[in-house]
Order: sequence, then structure tokens, then C-alpha cells
Amino acid sequence: MNMLNRNYMRDSFLPRVRRVHCDDGSNGVFTEQMTTAVLAEVFRKRYEAHKFVAGGLMPLDTSPDAGALAVGWDDAGYTSDGGDGFVSDTATDVPTVDVDLERKSNPAHTLATAYTYSDTMIDTARMSGNYDPIVDKASRAREDWERKLNNAIRFGAPDKNIPGFYRHPDITVVPAATGTWGAATAAQIVADFSTPVDQMMQDTDGVGAPTAAIFDIPTWRRISVLQNSVASDSSVLRYLQLTHPSITTWGWDAGLLGQGDGGTGAGSTYTGGQNAVMIYRNDRQTIRGLVPKGMTPKGPQENDLAYKVLFWGRFAGLAVPRPREVVRLEGV
Repeated sequence: MNMLNRNYMRDSFLPRVRRVHCDDGSNGVFTEQMTTAVLAEVFRKRYEAHKFVAGGLMPLDTSPDAGALAVGWDDAGYTSDGGDGFVSDTATDVPTVDVDLERKSNPAHTLATAYTYSDTMIDTARMSGNYDPIVDKASRAREDWERKLNNAIRFGAPDKNIPGFYRHPDITVVPAATGTWGAATAAQIVADFSTPVDQMMQDTDGVGAPTAAIFDIPTWRRISVLQNSVASDSSVLRYLQLTHPSITTWGWDAGLLGQGDGGTGAGSTYTGGQNAVMIYRNDRQTIRGLVPKGMTPKGPQENDLAYKVLFWGRFAGLAVPRPREVVRLEGV
């Protein structure tokens, strides 16, 4: 090997080998970038499903006018003497039926979210090729608005005087006789569940049979795997589904955990309470979310080199015309 080659090995190649294998803390990240294979896809955080907005767990009413500051409805009731209707042929005191209307009203409030981007971000996105942060931001903003509406339906907004579905003051609350389903037997769980179903049907003369039942996740998992009896391989959940055929929607919602009595309010949620099960008739004549204005995007607002895009809409809480057809089973 001549002197030129020896100098090349000594002065050029070896220092680079030392830099690769003997990185200090300041340049180690560059070596990692050179030796890391990057997958040609972007992994995004997955959020809780918006079951009340897009999952069919509650009807949404978009018929109120978008400019309404409040949404009202008339709750009709009637009175009767309760007799059998038979009177004499010359009766002069035939019992009458009377009808009364009660006006109820919910204030409407604006829900909004936004995303921003800049001219530089547009150029960077074009250069990157396989990932467009502006499109991704827009998608996340739309999802964020739906998440906020979903939470408003579930938990309400105490500072806006909007009660949520889980703890609406008008619905029926039934305490579980046994409770603590994490340790209860299959027979005790079946009896606890049947009590509010029977009460709803009796209170509504059989008209208000439930069509939906929602559980918190631990309770759902418990009844899904707990054997109903030694004589059957069926789970408690399967047995409940067979014995309550009017209920066609069975599911879970993560936000239902701790929504029973005994907890404390925390912002727009309710934590620390007992677990509960929501049993109700999923029908617009029973309960519905009032959305005078659905999610609406505004055009980009330019501010020097940056832009802001807003998504907004209006929410007026829940209408519960038939509160006896919505039951919260407490203490499971």
C-alpha cells in the first residue's frame, strides 16, 4: 500500500468510522436517522368512538332553525276520570277528558373548534410528498368537533345548564337490589337487570318497552364471560338478550364508567360514582339530541402568513318527552 492510500485510510475513512460507532449524545440522533427504516405510512392516535353522534345510540334532531337561541317543545298530557265509561241513558254528568300543554325549552349554545396552518407548512407538505399535515389537521378538527358534541350529549355542560344523557334529572333511577356486579352471581345480575325493565313496562302500560341497553366496559366484560348457570354454556349477556327480545341494541360506552350516584362532578363529566346501566327506548319520541346547526366549516381566515379554519355548530341539549322510558340502573 502506497503512502497516498495509507494517508487516505488514516485521515479520511477512520475518523468517519469513529463518528459512526462512537457517537456522543449530540450526534447520536443523526446516526439513528441514517440507520432507521421508515414505513411509508402515518400512524395516528385512535380516539374513542362517537357512539351518540355517529353510532346510532340516540336520534339527533336537526330540524330546529339554526338561528334559534333556544329550542322549545310542548309536552301534552291529559286527565280522565278513570272510570269504565258506562253511563245511564239520561246521564247529564258524563265524565270529560281534559288536555294540558307544558312548554319546555332548552337554550342553544355554539360548539366550535379550529385548526391553523401557514404558507411554509403548505410548501413543506408539497415537498414531503406522502403526508399532508393540512389535510390531517382538517380531519382531526372535524373529529374533535364531533367528539365535543358526543361528550355534550353524554355528560352535558354544567356551566351552560345543559344536563347530559347519563344523569338527566327527568329520567327514572332504579337502584340495583344486589349491585356490585363484579362479585354478584349470574342470578343476581339477571334479577337486577330485569327490575328496571319490568318497572318501565308497568309505568307505561306496556307501551314503553326498552330497545337499548348500554354498559360500562368492566360490567360489559363481566356479563360477557360469566356463565349463566352450571346447566348452560350461555353467558349472562346472552341470556339477557334471549329473555329481553325488545332490546335490540346491546353495547358499551367508555364514558358510562362511574356515572351512578355517589360520585362528584368533574368539569363536564361525573366521576367516582357507582357504575350504572342505561336502559331506554331509542326513539325520537322518547329522547333526542337537539342540533339546530350541524358542523359547518368556515373559509380560511388569513392573518399575515398564517391561516385559521373554523368548524362550528349549535347544540340545545336533549329533549326527553317520555322520561319514564329512560332508566338508569344504579350501583352495578
